Amino acid sequence: MDVGRAVKVCRAAKRWQQQDLANKAGLSPSYISLIESGRREPPLSVLRRIAQAFEVPVDLLLLLSLDEKDTSKAKPGEVHALAQELLHLVTMQNEMPD
Repeated sequence: MDVGRAVKVCRAAKRWQQQDLANKAGLSPSYISLIESGRREPPLSVLRRIAQAFEVPVDLLLLLSLDEKDTSKAKPGEVHALAQELLHLVTMQNEMPD
């Protein structure tokens, strides 16, 4: 699993800087950086705060963090396609009126 990659992908999909995510999740930008670079594995409580900031279920972050070895029993391309669909949901929220 690569939680940092999932956080970075969602953040990029929202077109946010690390500072934006940090402000919305109540975390420091340096902690976000450590998570995204893989130097810190955040506890579930922090993942929940990040997911809440993104307005997505924490399960989405966990799904996006899966590596090939984590999904070795899935059909080829199946997990990737699902992750793409879920990521699309994240980006659609950018386009929704407030």
